[in-house]
Amino acid sequence: MSAVNKNNLHQPGTSNGRSVNSTSRNEVRYDMPFKPMYSNTLPDVPFEAKFLPHPFPADRHVKYETTMMERAYTGELVTEDDVGIFIDLVLIDKYEPNPNEPVQLHPTDELLCSDEDTLLSTMKKSRHGTKAVPWMRRTEYISTDYSRFGVQTERQETKLGYHIQKVLKEASLYRDRESQLTAINKTFEDAKKPVREHFSKRDVYAVEELPLLPDFDAWKYPFAQVIFDVDPAPRDKTSLEETLATDQICRAMIRGMMDEKGEQFVAYFVPTLETIRKLKSVEGKDISEMDLSTPFDFKLLREYNWSVKNKASVGYEENHFFSFRDGRAYYNELETRVRLNRRRVKDGHVHSAVPNSRLIVRYRDFNDQELAALSARSMIVNPIEEEDDDDDDDEEAEAEKHVDDTAGEKKLDTDQSNQPPAKDNNNQWSDNEVKSEEGSPVVEEETEEEIETFVLKFTLHSCQINGIASTKITAVISLINIIVINEALRDTFLWTAMCSCYRMLFPVTEKTLTSAEFLKTPQNEPVLSYAPASDERIQLDQALARLTKQVNNIHAVIGNEMFDCGFTAEQRMPFDHKAVLARVAVCDKNLIRKAIDVALESRLAWERMPLEKRAEIFFKAADLASTKYRMDLNAATMLGQGKTVVQAEIDAACELVDFWRFNAYYALQLEKVRLISSNDIQNELLFRGLQGFVAAISPFNFTAIGSNMSSCPALMGNVVLWKPARTAMLSNYISFQILREAGLPDGVINFIPSQSEIFGEVVLSSRHLAGVGFVGSLPVFQHIWKVVGNNVENYDNFPRLSGECGGKNFHFIHHSADFKTAVACTARAAFEYQGQKCSACSRLYLPQSMWPDFKDALIEICKEIKIGDPRDYSVFMSAVIDRPAFENICSYIEHAKSSPSLKLLYGGDYDDEKGYFIHPTLLLCSDPNDRIMKEEIFGPVLTVITYPDAQCDEVLASIKDSTEYALTGAIFAQDMNFIKQARMDLREACGNFYVNDKCTGAVVGQQPFGGSRKSGTNDKAGGPYYVLKWVSHLAVKSTRSPIHEWKYPSMG
Repeated sequence: MSAVNKNNLHQPGTSNGRSVNSTSRNEVRYDMPFKPMYSNTLPDVPFEAKFLPHPFPADRHVKYETTMMERAYTGELVTEDDVGIFIDLVLIDKYEPNPNEPVQLHPTDELLCSDEDTLLSTMKKSRHGTKAVPWMRRTEYISTDYSRFGVQTERQETKLGYHIQKVLKEASLYRDRESQLTAINKTFEDAKKPVREHFSKRDVYAVEELPLLPDFDAWKYPFAQVIFDVDPAPRDKTSLEETLATDQICRAMIRGMMDEKGEQFVAYFVPTLETIRKLKSVEGKDISEMDLSTPFDFKLLREYNWSVKNKASVGYEENHFFSFRDGRAYYNELETRVRLNRRRVKDGHVHSAVPNSRLIVRYRDFNDQELAALSARSMIVNPIEEEDDDDDDDEEAEAEKHVDDTAGEKKLDTDQSNQPPAKDNNNQWSDNEVKSEEGSPVVEEETEEEIETFVLKFTLHSCQINGIASTKITAVISLINIIVINEALRDTFLWTAMCSCYRMLFPVTEKTLTSAEFLKTPQNEPVLSYAPASDERIQLDQALARLTKQVNNIHAVIGNEMFDCGFTAEQRMPFDHKAVLARVAVCDKNLIRKAIDVALESRLAWERMPLEKRAEIFFKAADLASTKYRMDLNAATMLGQGKTVVQAEIDAACELVDFWRFNAYYALQLEKVRLISSNDIQNELLFRGLQGFVAAISPFNFTAIGSNMSSCPALMGNVVLWKPARTAMLSNYISFQILREAGLPDGVINFIPSQSEIFGEVVLSSRHLAGVGFVGSLPVFQHIWKVVGNNVENYDNFPRLSGECGGKNFHFIHHSADFKTAVACTARAAFEYQGQKCSACSRLYLPQSMWPDFKDALIEICKEIKIGDPRDYSVFMSAVIDRPAFENICSYIEHAKSSPSLKLLYGGDYDDEKGYFIHPTLLLCSDPNDRIMKEEIFGPVLTVITYPDAQCDEVLASIKDSTEYALTGAIFAQDMNFIKQARMDLREACGNFYVNDKCTGAVVGQQPFGGSRKSGTNDKAGGPYYVLKWVSHLAVKSTRSPIHEWKYPSMG
């Protein structure tokens, strides 16, 4: 949508199209959100130009890279997406000197072209790097990077709102002079064309083009944006009429307060039902028609901590909000941004509001000081004429008229009872009753019809806005009413509210966690590259060195107590099994029973904590894991679990963070569920934690899985006993400590290192067992299921069982497949992380026509794979996890060497002298019923079956019944008919199915993970419904028309 009338854009040196006489009055700066895209403010050069043979390199053209702030910023209104091109009008052949013939310059010119200084601190630097260069060598382009006064900062650039650059398709584009001049002319022609298509959203077109003007009527009122961490509405709003709840939210007020201990906070008041009725009766009336003695009663609902940013704050982004009327768009300025978070006292618990606290509000007129302030603000956008003696009388008359017009506006006068001391406008706290604040604005509200129209316009225009305003809105205005009317905009507006910034004059004394982004869909955590000399690589090397220079102690943590238990176990590095990474406490039966008791004691308080507060903890933990502890998590995963840097990054950093963010997001979406209700009946569906405790038994191969298995049930209100894998202790312990630092209360998740048999015996025999989350081998999960079944009559509940037990995953290659894609994906899926992924490919079905070339390509890759210490960044494979795993994999290799139906094509070597190293092994199988085609190996062993091209359909149909597992599988084909057939034939062969991609690498929020049959319960971790596994539903019916007769009408 283009909302700018380009013909009305003011030019440099003028203000709103009118000149300013700077000699007769102080210059007034006008910051408008839109500026001319092209202008030339430089005067003509007062002397004849001359060429200097200065060495400009031919490759001086640099592709523009957007800044982080520019990528994240979405403009309120968009003008042109092509705001300039990079040009260089220098004739290289005239400036390029001959290196064999030094040019003698005039001494003055030689000084001009020399370096300014030899000190890096005083030399100017290139805009495109850190290299210090003389000022004459700096390349500058005609683009929005440069303003009239020089290079703009990132904060200045964000004001423009349309810095979205076109990516040059070729590096040589615009290199020659003719194409540069042609491109310049084209941009001026393009600027004349109307922009009807949205700059970033395809298939979204503008339906209306409006001129954009300052809101001259409302500009005199200062506005602030207030962002609540959660819905500020009363918790019992579901029991009220919808319109009544909206009325209560839209007329809420906030006040600065101080408690008896001297702690400052913000109090949030909502009007009583009687006050709502009285406010509606006076809205729209003139001040002369009102009884100024009428009190309006507000009750205290909630207390908040605050964080304030305004124009004086570092990094503050200027924001505007818009209103539509008379066929035009009007904008106002948001001077202040305030974030409110539920108040916490020093022990970390949410502070409850003081009961029966009230705020009494009365209307009053503006005083002289307020009128002067409003008048001064109006001067910012009102037209300013040049001062002339002949116009003095007219201007004085206009000023008197302005004062007379403004004097009739109504204001609020407030006083307060049963409240802590309030804060006055000089930031001093007083023990007296709350008096009227200067600048207190009018309380008037838009009608529902007006708001509906406003929302419709913004829906059609697909614009992101920061707030709303009209000439009527001059006080506390909440966007909650818009959200109630149009649920589709809930994610955009969140719980954003606006109020007069006269009520926001608070000193910033602390920063609190903000959860205003709760309702936004998370984005997957970006994967870092760890390129040589990169910052992340340097930081990771430091973390690796820090964790290896000493043995790390891992305690059992039960409630707020830590137990060492003599540190009787060790975690060793799989690639160097003589190196001890950590000493581990091992819990006995008594400690496990103690953990159950502590968890149950913590259950009620945790389960009854509002979901948004629980989610806030995991959002904060995700932020900590992605920043402060990212390298520690990766280093612990590399050292303890033998992962390369790439495998550690996608697991311990990215997937872990994604689990915490997406689970919290999915959980919050449950609160949007609405049952069918009527005028007489209100129906609700609530989500409770399970009654009892959940046991989480996690594997070694993914740090993220262990954290997810314990944290997801906890997020949903459960208490958890987490038994991490013996060979993944350090990384799991770090993630557990991150949760504690993020604010997870003691006893919610208890970290219980222990022997599997002892842990299982204690938890499975407890009557309080509510659920078991398990990832591991099939025999162990079958044993858990059997024990639970035998004890089911002894439990308080039917325990929830969630299990993932591995798979015998396949790649099926069709003769139409892209050869290189199939080869590369198969090599990665089979041999990454030594084949120790539940989803690793261990079966390959290949047409005989492709086999010779495919075999040669796979063997060539196996030869190039480097095996060793994962701290060597060139390593593709490291060691398998421990000796039992090593011996199990080797037994399958020895079976292959002796079996007549198996042929060893490559590999088969293994060595445990220093680490548990097994080379990538490639086998050819002639018997699809051989045990190596049916049983999970969990190592770098790939078995191939070739089939006649004509028997493709028969072989495809046999895959699903050839093994008891059904976890992942992939097909590679370009034939769309075959792809459709394969999707149907393999529908029950796996839980995650891939087309032209490897069978590993499921991403949270994109490919929820899990398999059926003996691969597990297929609960799809990382998806929107996994959180439902750990909740107990509660349906509530409230009737407003109770029955009074027990007989039915049919009974006569």
